[in-house]
Amino acid sequence: MKRTAVILGKYLAMLSIAVCATVAQSNGQAAQQTPARRARQRQRQRPPQAKTQPEFDAYKAAAANTDPAALEKASDDFATKFPESELRVLLYKNAMRLYQNANNADKTEAMGRKVLSFDGDDRKRWSSSPR
Repeated sequence: MKRTAVILGKYLAMLSIAVCATVAQSNGQAAQQTPARRARQRQRQRPPQAKTQPEFDAYKAAAANTDPAALEKASDDFATKFPESELRVLLYKNAMRLYQNANNADKTEAMGRKVLSFDGDDRKRWSSSPR
């Protein structure tokens, strides 16, 4: 009985050391995040936003289109006028959905590729299967 208790005690001690080492390692990895990575994580936690009122007005005008081709054209114009806008992704996602509803697979894929070109992490957030 004593022998079993000693062996069990040693096993638990080794297990607790391994767990502590794993926790320390994961904490070290979290501390090594770069400032740019932390900024991207904070940005992903909030919805896309317009930086100026003219940008928001142009977004509203483009988003009002219900025809997929017209929305694609308006999205391209918006992306040209506001190349750093966070709202570009929303316009192209909407165009992608409209093309999908119209059963146009080629244009749906093209819009999806544009979304990923602006926001490469989008696939990681919304994909149901890893690729």
